[in-house]
Amino acid sequence: LLLICATPNSIIAQVSTYLDGKSYAIVLTMLSGGGGSSSTWVKDSFIFKSGKMYSSEIKKREGFKAAAYAPSNNGTNQNPIIKFAYETFNKYGSNLKIQGVAQGNFIEGTAQWTNKAGENLYTFTGTLME
Repeated sequence: LLLICATPNSIIAQVSTYLDGKSYAIVLTMLSGGGGSSSTWVKDSFIFKSGKMYSSEIKKREGFKAAAYAPSNNGTNQNPIIKFAYETFNKYGSNLKIQGVAQGNFIEGTAQWTNKAGENLYTFTGTLME
């Protein structure tokens, strides 16, 4: 029984290490919205550190802080395909949700930024920063 309890924790810890310590240079494409400063969010860096994720540009510009991300490996240990989801709020009541997939040196996904001006939807692609 103790062995069963220990195994899931070690798997979760192992999955989170696939992205921890990595940073990706991101290019975003707006699909819909465009209210306020959200239309100028084109380039960014997504940083994964200590079980948390943040958007470098939006953290600086809009005050979205690092928050836990939920990773899962849909590949193998030799060829991980890491799906992740992240959600955070800033002090102005805006919400940022990012979902994506990282494989090798590449990352892609969607972002949803909801603020007082409305909802803004994006896709993003990026590469691992050395």
